[in-house]
Order: sequence, then C-alpha cells, then structure tokens
Amino acid sequence: MSKSIARIEIERVEGMPRDHFSMQKCVFEGENALVDGDSWLRTISETVSKDSGYDKVDILLTLTSGDTYKAIFDLKHNSFEDSELDIRECITNRLYYAADPEKLPWLAADQKRLRIVKMRVSDEQRTTAARLLSILGWSR
Repeated sequence: MSKSIARIEIERVEGMPRDHFSMQKCVFEGENALVDGDSWLRTISETVSKDSGYDKVDILLTLTSGDTYKAIFDLKHNSFEDSELDIRECITNRLYYAADPEKLPWLAADQKRLRIVKMRVSDEQRTTAARLLSILGWSR
C-alpha cells in the first residue's frame, strides 16, 4: 500500500497482438493500486515468451501530490529473476539512480560507472528524483 500513489496506469506496448487482453491499458487507483499493479504485471508476464527476451511496458504513476512519473519496464516471463514485476522496487531503483546512485550496491561497487552516471544526470533530474522519493516515502 502507498498512500502517496493516486493512480497507476500500465500499458504493454510490445508483445502479443493488440486485441489480446494483456495489451489493454489498465488503470489502478486507491490504496491497493500498487498491489493491484504488481499483480497485473505478474499476470501479463505469463504471456511473454520464455525465449524472446522482454516486452516493453509503460508505467505512469500519478501521485496524490499531483506529480507524475513515467517509466518503461522490461517485462520478461515471470520465470526470470530479473523480470520487472515490482513497481515500487523498479521505480525506487530508477529514482535512486538519479538522486543518490551510491545507494545502489551494483553502482557503488563500480566507481567508474558511478562517475559516468553522476556526469550524465542533470541537477534538475537529481532534484526531481529526490523530491519524488521524498513524496513517495520510499527508501532503499
């Protein structure tokens, strides 16, 4: 549950034919939006081929503050450990990537990569990501 999330929109933009149920844009609202969104990702991940890599999924969060955050997930079959099936975890990682990349263990362990990330992220992106993390109340 996350009281800071008002709405989650999930749209699978690659994969099965457009008329298949898993290609429909789904909207989740209220206290269970995050749980329901994760459940939908697990459901549609079952339709991703086990051999084809991943399908793109657009996620749009609307926060109770009115802020929005858009992300693109790489959805793999749910049998893969790295299928992006946890909205909170994936978005937290993306926001920390911009706001405070040292808190991502895989980046902190690679100083060269960490320096590159810090150079590529603008001050505006860093500030926006930190503000969103604060609104969400999510931490690593």
